[in-house]
Amino acid sequence: MTSRLGAALVITLSDTAAAGGREDLSGPEASRILTEAGFEVRAVEILPDDRPAIETRLRAACDERISLVVTTGGTGLSPRDVTPEATLAVIEKSVPTVNLRLAQARSALRAALADEHE
Repeated sequence: MTSRLGAALVITLSDTAAAGGREDLSGPEASRILTEAGFEVRAVEILPDDRPAIETRLRAACDERISLVVTTGGTGLSPRDVTPEATLAVIEKSVPTVNLRLAQARSALRAALADEHE
């Protein structure tokens, strides 16, 4: 199937989820949002927080002509959270405005969820 926006890949980066220790909720949700937006989501994958594995998968996605790769997880401050570093090693250009907008949306979502539980 060809979509109007192209192929997308969703990758959740988590040692725990990769080992089967917790269910990945963010990957399927990202897939749903991308599908509704018009992307053809080819896969939702889970990888451990392993920089070489992340870099390898991101490069393979380019070879597969994936138009958009969405990663979730692996962005904390522990030594194992290496998603930003792995991504920067692979991309040709960073789009800081997109990163800023995503961070703002995430903050707004957290605030809304916190209000719901009060």
